[in-house]
Parts: sequence; C-alpha cells; structure tokens
Amino acid sequence: MKWHPLSSVRIKLTISQTASANIAYTDISSSHWAYEGIVTMASIDKTGFFKGEKFYGTHLATREAFTIAIYNALNAK
Repeated sequence: MKWHPLSSVRIKLTISQTASANIAYTDISSSHWAYEGIVTMASIDKTGFFKGEKFYGTHLATREAFTIAIYNALNAK
C-alpha cells in the first residue's frame, strides 16, 4: 500500500450561501470570529455533526463519533 501525505489530498466543496441563513446556534455569538465559517460548514455538512441548535465547540469528539462523521462524509450522496 502506498501512503500519500494529507497535503496531496484535495476535496472540492460547493458552498450554498442561502443555506447558512437557516442555521442559528444558541451557544455561539454571531459576533464570534469563527461564526461565519461555522455556519458555512454547517450548511454543507455531510457528517451529521452540526445538527440541532447547539454547536458544542468546546466538546471533544470520541473516536466513534469521528469515525461515523468521516464515514458519513465519504458516503454522502
């Protein structure tokens, strides 16, 4: 098996600007420096991590949750 550095992996993402308007988290302020990026990523989420009204930015992901998120992202339709 040949390994490739992560820097050689490229992923194409299409971002919908209108989808971000429907996302509002109660645990992060809209004035937070990363808010726009968080909302953008949540609008294109294929992992299932960003559902609900809380972002939980201080929580750590378990190996199980991380594996499920990667699996869902790779198998998204």
